[in-house]
Amino acid sequence: METCEEVVDFGESGPVRCSRCKGYINPFMKFIDQERKFICNLCGDREDLVDSRAVGVDGGMKSGGEDS
Repeated sequence: METCEEVVDFGESGPVRCSRCKGYINPFMKFIDQERKFICNLCGDREDLVDSRAVGVDGGMKSGGEDS
């Protein structure tokens, strides 16, 4: 029996990464400021999420900083 794994296409920019340590976004990063920023769990740097890449806690996409 084959299982189908979902693949996420992040486009040309690739997955979200910390600009300081280059760590990939992961479940251990803390999201702050209404999920518009995150604190890297590897180096502690605070990063802004680009609006088009922000994802709500429930998995719903956001655009322009507002819930869709």
